[in-house]
Amino acid sequence: MITITHAPPYLTVQDGGRRNSRSLGVPRGGAMDLFAIRAVNAIVGNSLDAAALAWALGGGAVRFDRDCLFAIGGATARAIISGRVIVPGTATLAPAGDPKPITRT
Repeated sequence: MITITHAPPYLTVQDGGRRNSRSLGVPRGGAMDLFAIRAVNAIVGNSLDAAALAWALGGGAVRFDRDCLFAIGGATARAIISGRVIVPGTATLAPAGDPKPITRT
């Protein structure tokens, strides 16, 4: 589980959307950057349309309540865990514990 300990101004949970519901009046919705969400999900071994956190215009912080494999993609961002910068587009293991600040550059 991931806990948001400091939410940035525009934090949302996004997924691949609803592809087969237009005839029922349900808009597709989902992530604006489908390539990015699919790429980070593939990097960590999730379903390509699995939900992900998306945020803009500010930094935030999360706490990983269990060891967690994650990746950062999409717009340029700077993430730091235990004093080391996380390289976008790579799988990173986050140990359970203290909040991990993520700041946008």
